[in-house]
Amino acid sequence: SPAGTITSATGINCSGTNGYTQDITVRFAPSLAPGTYRLKAKVGTDNNTLVNLCNTALPLPDSLTFVVAPGPAYSSASLACTTLTVQTNVPVRCNSITPSGSEFAISGPGTATITGAVGVGCTPTSTTNTITLTLASPITVSGTYTLTAQNGTDGNTLRDTCNTSQAVGNSVTFTALAPPVLQLPDTLVTCSNTGITLPLTISNNDPNLTYTYQWTPAAGLSSTTI
Repeated sequence: SPAGTITSATGINCSGTNGYTQDITVRFAPSLAPGTYRLKAKVGTDNNTLVNLCNTALPLPDSLTFVVAPGPAYSSASLACTTLTVQTNVPVRCNSITPSGSEFAISGPGTATITGAVGVGCTPTSTTNTITLTLASPITVSGTYTLTAQNGTDGNTLRDTCNTSQAVGNSVTFTALAPPVLQLPDTLVTCSNTGITLPLTISNNDPNLTYTYQWTPAAGLSSTTI
């Protein structure tokens, strides 16, 4: 309960009709949705519950609780220049990540092209919660972008340790701030032997970052770093 259809139950390492086991594999069809379940004992078609070595039946009521973890999904994504770091809610198989990043698609106000994907700390048979995506170039239009799961060239999305595939269309948003744009007027008029302040204007500057400046050539400038 609350729902589920049991299709079979098999004792592990049982040998013949006189075998015994403490471990039983119970199979469901269709697969159980993520959530918390209770498995309850009852009298079967053989007119008993489970029977031990002394032919004592498992008393009723008896039950246990188990959890079906959610399938793979994005939990967060953050952009730094041409690197998009993606976190998943459960560990995913490293071998389900194609090196080209074909399981991922980005949409938003600007263009973003994925050229590669790699699991952090991965070996071919291991799992990871962190995936690094490489973009062909920095995003040049600021705004909110959406990372969406799709079937890759290997025919599937990301898969967890139970081989459960991430749902196509699963998505997460992230913010891209385009590189700052620096502008000066084409011409400036001043009198001879009179200093002038260069009216530099800056747009798309990120308030969370500290910028430094280097003017060249240095000749005639009061400072090259302001």
